[in-house]
Amino acid sequence: MQNRSLLSSLNGLNSPKFLITGNPGVGKTTLILQLAEYYEKICTVNGFYTREIRQSGRRIGFGIKTFGGVEKILAHVEWASRYRVGRYGISVSNLDEVLQTIQSHPKPPDIWIIDEIGKMESYSQRFQLFIEKVFGENTTVIATIAKSAGGWISTIRQRNDIMLLELEYANRDNFVRNFVSKHFLEFTK
Repeated sequence: MQNRSLLSSLNGLNSPKFLITGNPGVGKTTLILQLAEYYEKICTVNGFYTREIRQSGRRIGFGIKTFGGVEKILAHVEWASRYRVGRYGISVSNLDEVLQTIQSHPKPPDIWIIDEIGKMESYSQRFQLFIEKVFGENTTVIATIAKSAGGWISTIRQRNDIMLLELEYANRDNFVRNFVSKHFLEFTK
């Protein structure tokens, strides 16, 4: 379904771009899943989210999953990779496969939902090009972004066509309701 005309504009933008940041563990992925659940009922959504992989209560990696159900492992403590973040080896090829899947849809979605624009993902040149393309399109974007990373991530965070929102413990319980009521008043169920 194409509900572009139902999207409200932000500061004169046809399709607003939102970046949500916050400290690790504050609930950014949970927030992204809640927003996706809400918007999938009323418009087309495409993108992905990341999840911790745990074994015996210990984090051993990160998975990446599309909203269409395709899932790959993004990073793992046991992987020997030239791409590393902390103790995790990164699979750029798995990330690129996920990107190919979400980019293969014939029509752009009403909303891109992306979790996250972070250090692990930025090792992929395809990911960087994808993000730059998505932010250049006339499509709404809701993405999480690393709070303190520099380099390429910093250039995305500092764009003048985005609204940067911070998720904190104090605002996370009402964040979805406040976000929807403030920025997407015109969506109807």
